[in-house]
Amino acid sequence: MSGALDHRVRDARIVRRALRAGLVTWGALSAGLILAVRTVGLGGRAGLTVVMLALCFGSAVSSAWLLLALLLDTFASEQVGRRRLAWTAAVVILTMAAPMCVLGAQSPG
Repeated sequence: MSGALDHRVRDARIVRRALRAGLVTWGALSAGLILAVRTVGLGGRAGLTVVMLALCFGSAVSSAWLLLALLLDTFASEQVGRRRLAWTAAVVILTMAAPMCVLGAQSPG
């Protein structure tokens, strides 16, 4: 029973760290890119595009973190919980869909 609790705690910690890394990446890129867009004098659609582009990179960081942790745990024969697999799948799907959001933000209407 202790082993099951340990793997749940470890899985929760890995997901939390991956999401935090993606959020920090998204926030830092959004702030930097929006500042650059404002400096150039663009706004509106360009600002939305920049935020969506930063979302692409933030979700890529999170999914890479989760996939690498999954790969390493698989090689080490560690047990991975269903909740962590669900988070990994959801973040990878978000990463795959994020470039379409960038294209949608750039569309004229």
